[in-house]
Amino acid sequence: MGVEAQRLGITAETDRSEMLVGEQAAIDLVVRTADISGTRIIIPPDSLQQNFDLLSYQPVDTTELGDGLYELSARMVITAWDSCLLVVPKIRVVCAGEEAEAGPFVIKVNEPSVDISRPDSIADIKAPWQVKLKVGDILTLIIRHPLFYIFLALILLSLLFLLWRRYQKRKALRLPEVSPAYVPTAYEQSKIRLEHLDREAEHYSPKNFYTELLDVLRIYLVEVSDIPAMEMLPKELREAIDASFELETTALADVQTEANLAKYAKGEFAINRMRAAIVPVTDMLDHINTILIEREKAATLPQREKEAEV
Repeated sequence: MGVEAQRLGITAETDRSEMLVGEQAAIDLVVRTADISGTRIIIPPDSLQQNFDLLSYQPVDTTELGDGLYELSARMVITAWDSCLLVVPKIRVVCAGEEAEAGPFVIKVNEPSVDISRPDSIADIKAPWQVKLKVGDILTLIIRHPLFYIFLALILLSLLFLLWRRYQKRKALRLPEVSPAYVPTAYEQSKIRLEHLDREAEHYSPKNFYTELLDVLRIYLVEVSDIPAMEMLPKELREAIDASFELETTALADVQTEANLAKYAKGEFAINRMRAAIVPVTDMLDHINTILIEREKAATLPQREKEAEV
């Protein structure tokens, strides 16, 4: 069941209406919102309840629906340790003053059938539930320990001392001046990355290949223009290129479509098909670089004319 509040909404459903004591029930949540960062899902705290425990809450997926709408999926798992009529309170979602809710949910919790005359046959409903610590959990425990900060301070002091000694030694030595190494331009760096992609295409998964390919163009635009390309959606990127450089972006749209197919494709893409996608991106880089060079020449021409007159 779900309640819609303008462009904000939440739906939720449980996978069962009855369960035994100690079994687990999953509640799947689907939130529709226009503002991902500003959306908060408010889960009822199990500590305030007497008849259920919240075992886990895990985000599942985020899907772009279009028209600025997104769909967020999550799953929460609960259990109960006593037979009762389990009532899970309403689950709310809040965003920019808007609010929507789903629930409450009612689950009947039954005691397992036990033959008291045969005590040897009585066994746990499920194996004891244990929390498996991941690397992130272990790091969190270490960071929270007071000794961590003492060791961290000692390491930082040691590094500062070593850096100071190194600085003093370098200061004492009079090294000859070394001409700075040549730094490739943003255009040259982009071409190098494209050549690497062409050579190593067979070593990339289709998804990673297309992500790397489009990132080459995005990074180049960030370096040479005011376009925040890394933060833009595919359509916004094409519109920004058209507005800034008046270039045809149909071929780029085809590459972006290929990238979306590669993201969800289960089979393998042909290497030739992947390499062919490099050509439109290379052409786009070449055209933009040519336009920027012409603009720079046009901007410096009046200054040269003034210097010639003087």
